[in-house]
Amino acid sequence: MDEQNLAPENNESVSPEQESAMIQAMDAVDKTNDTQDFDPEATAKAEQSESEQKALAEQGAQMTAYMGLAAIEMAIQSTVHPRFKIPDHNRDEVIQNCAPVLIKYGALVPEWLAAYQEEITALKSIGSLGMASYGEIKRLSAEDKALLAADAQNDDQVGDTTQEAA
Repeated sequence: MDEQNLAPENNESVSPEQESAMIQAMDAVDKTNDTQDFDPEATAKAEQSESEQKALAEQGAQMTAYMGLAAIEMAIQSTVHPRFKIPDHNRDEVIQNCAPVLIKYGALVPEWLAAYQEEITALKSIGSLGMASYGEIKRLSAEDKALLAADAQNDDQVGDTTQEAA
């Protein structure tokens, strides 16, 4: 920018050339700084959008942690013991403490899947019911076999005593 006298001295009036030069200088500074007029509504909307995104990320992280715990619980139930259950207080603590880490590393359930949280929860409940039912059937079958074995043993003992009496 040329060093020219852009401002009048001693209350002199501004010539049109000086005014035009000042406007051009201000426009050049605006372009250099890429400044925009402040829009409080846009700022408020951006802040609201950011807080909504944080809330959605938190909800997604909690859902991801919940699904992970449900998978762990079902795996333990099917391989170790069918009555195993993660206590609710431990489950809640893990969900609350893991959610920020999941957000930090971006290990979240995709948004399109998060929309189906209720369906996923229902499916988990149905899966749990299926696993519990299967375990109950195995337990009842084992009881039936034990009863049949006990009856067969009683029949053998009754048969032995009747043969001895004869």
